[in-house]
Amino acid sequence: PKFNNPGKKPLLNTMLRKASEFKFPVKTKDDVKIIDKFLAEHNLNPRFIWLQPISQNSESTHICIDEARKRGWRVSVQTHKFLGLR
Repeated sequence: PKFNNPGKKPLLNTMLRKASEFKFPVKTKDDVKIIDKFLAEHNLNPRFIWLQPISQNSESTHICIDEARKRGWRVSVQTHKFLGLR
């Protein structure tokens, strides 16, 4: 799920229930608060949660790493940006 993303498609409850993992883009600590609220509101406890720093920004990357370590979550990177693809 991408929160506050222009043109986003609605999240279907049926899909939320089927998902065993979620990947969330993160820019600030407020994004992590939004993730916590989202998981609580939908009563979700997925097997894996991935945090992905937006634009490989060093601050976002550190937030993702710190929060993942605290919570037992995982960190993902935008591989296409490392490869120079759009």
